Amino acid sequence: MFIVKNIAEKILKYVNRSMLYISVFFSVLILIHNGFDSKNQVINYLHNSVVLAFYVLTALLVFRVVLKFMVDKRALFKSFGDFVTLFYFLIFSYVHVVSVIKFLDVLLINEWLYVGVFLLAVVEISRNFLFFDKYYFNPTMLFVLSFLGLVLLGTIFLMLPKVSSHQPLGFINALFMSTSSVCITGLTTVNVGTDLTHFGKIIIIILSQIGGLGIMTFTGFFGYFFTGMFSYKNHLMFSEFLGENKMSAVIKTLFKIIFITFFFEIIVAFLIYSSVSSSHFSNHYDHLFFSVFHAISSFCNAGFTTLPDGLEKSSLRFNYSFQIVLAISFILGGLGYIIVLNTYTYIKTKIIDLFSFVFRRNAMISRPWLMSFNTRFIFYISMLLVLVGTLGVFVLEYSGALQEHTSFFGKLSTAFFTGTTPRSAGLSVIPITSLSMPAVLFIILLMYIGASPGSTGGGIKNTTFAVAFLNTVNIIRGKERLEILGRQIAPESVQKAFAILFLSILYLGLTIFLLCITDPLIDFKSIVFEAFSAFSTVGLSLGITHQLSSAGKIVIVFAMFVGRVGMFTILVSMVKKAKSNNYQYPEEEIMF
Repeated sequence: MFIVKNIAEKILKYVNRSMLYISVFFSVLILIHNGFDSKNQVINYLHNSVVLAFYVLTALLVFRVVLKFMVDKRALFKSFGDFVTLFYFLIFSYVHVVSVIKFLDVLLINEWLYVGVFLLAVVEISRNFLFFDKYYFNPTMLFVLSFLGLVLLGTIFLMLPKVSSHQPLGFINALFMSTSSVCITGLTTVNVGTDLTHFGKIIIIILSQIGGLGIMTFTGFFGYFFTGMFSYKNHLMFSEFLGENKMSAVIKTLFKIIFITFFFEIIVAFLIYSSVSSSHFSNHYDHLFFSVFHAISSFCNAGFTTLPDGLEKSSLRFNYSFQIVLAISFILGGLGYIIVLNTYTYIKTKIIDLFSFVFRRNAMISRPWLMSFNTRFIFYISMLLVLVGTLGVFVLEYSGALQEHTSFFGKLSTAFFTGTTPRSAGLSVIPITSLSMPAVLFIILLMYIGASPGSTGGGIKNTTFAVAFLNTVNIIRGKERLEILGRQIAPESVQKAFAILFLSILYLGLTIFLLCITDPLIDFKSIVFEAFSAFSTVGLSLGITHQLSSAGKIVIVFAMFVGRVGMFTILVSMVKKAKSNNYQYPEEEIMF
């Protein structure tokens, strides 16, 4: 029995490796099939190859389940994802081979086979990526490299001929669009609505979804779901990524993040579908695709739209229910997953306690600090910035850009949308070029502050700005300790806030300086706005993005990447930590 188990383990390794290579290879063929214009004979050859690969992978999936059963029965039943994948492949194999049941005819579409092979490739890559820590373990560097790898992969996809409606995107434009998608910025050098095909739009929104979740979260979820195991190093690595103190809660947090993302996106897609008339679309599929695209784009703070003229030039700029749905979506996305999770736990517990008190006559239980300090702090700052942003735009543009909205509700709704979108959303229902100079400066400030830490938003983060601001007030008042909401802020957090402020200002200054060299004919106000928008991963523009030179686009690409990953994070991943000394120098004060 022991010998059989060892043989099964060795065979299982070869089967896993074979499935990885086969699925990846034929995923590339699927991309060639869909991304390149080919002759009918070549198309038929590629299609038949993919179909054959699908059946081979189905057989290998069955064989792998049998081998896992022989090796470890308990481990097999933990990997629930294996059964899901096997069920998918068996169903489609049955339909394509037998094809007896009429209501399953919808599954005869070839695209279902392509999706199966491609998803299996993602699963197998995630499975192997999950155990990458065997070879290299530096979470911060791995985080940076994961985004860089996704950007380069997206660039290759976007250079495919069938991505563009006209001539294929060049390397610079493809790199720019890929970086903007992965870094969920929304700046575009091409018109997504007219210059990209349906295939190209799907690539853009998939990159935005993965970029919004984070490639580590994405691969971690798929890797665990389809293996049923996490190593100790995996727990350490993902606890640092997710900001989770308890390693035992890492897996639950990972699954909750995925669930929350898709849960809110489905709800937002339904609300968008309901709020936008079907008369704007040629068929139900276009209506549905529009809803799903904008649900992902808004919740992930990506800032992309499929409308050729954008939201500000279409009839949707007077659709206030649509605006409110989008605004609430990117506010939720900008709060951060951990904050949403903690708020959900708090509300759920309070409802259970209230139910127990009313129907069971149990005493109300006091639960101190059920809502964590960070949750309360971030929630208060976020709501304050939403209020300040809405009132600021409402006052500054009441007789300006808001003038075309005749009703008070219309003005307030548009001000609410415009005041919250600079916090990293990037969608706009008012032409930014029509805003007054005070409003433009106000939006630059909001873009710089950004969203909450651990969210899909960018900027220096609202907690960084709040801690730096409150500490400055403290210094002016002569207080030594920074105290907020009944808690004392650690000196390390205050130092980190000012370090982030300094690095961000330094990098923004460098970006603006380089853009003035690469594009001297563009006015300074537009350059400054573009630099802040790119670094804060917002996506708003004064209309100069497509006018930038190739060198200028590269500068913006770096700004978007650094803004998404974080200058502080990049330096931490590259600079070796200093050793702590056992001695201390005499203390001196610096003159200011």
